[in-house]
Amino acid sequence: MKNGLTTYCASAIATITRGLASFLPKNERSVRPKACLVIRIPQAHWLDLVGMVKDEHGPVPSVDLHETANDVIVVGVLTWMSKQRSDFLAEFCRSRNVQLVKVGDVSGAK
Repeated sequence: MKNGLTTYCASAIATITRGLASFLPKNERSVRPKACLVIRIPQAHWLDLVGMVKDEHGPVPSVDLHETANDVIVVGVLTWMSKQRSDFLAEFCRSRNVQLVKVGDVSGAK
């Protein structure tokens, strides 16, 4: 079952990010390889983000795992967006006053 959940989530994340990549233009401002998501986010903001990403991609491996799978998929897509289409994600979050992304030191210093 665990492998089924992993496969389902990875497949859904890949499908969604391929779709996003095809219609969200990539430019130098949109790529932030050191971006990461914040650790905690208020429930109301999380529901906005889930609403932006959520899409049905076939049956979930188990009914009990449905919510977990959706959360994993949303986090995976948001992580991809924070690194590959950060300008779009930043605008979405800014319009809702959501602090979602942190960016590491881009100078390479440790």
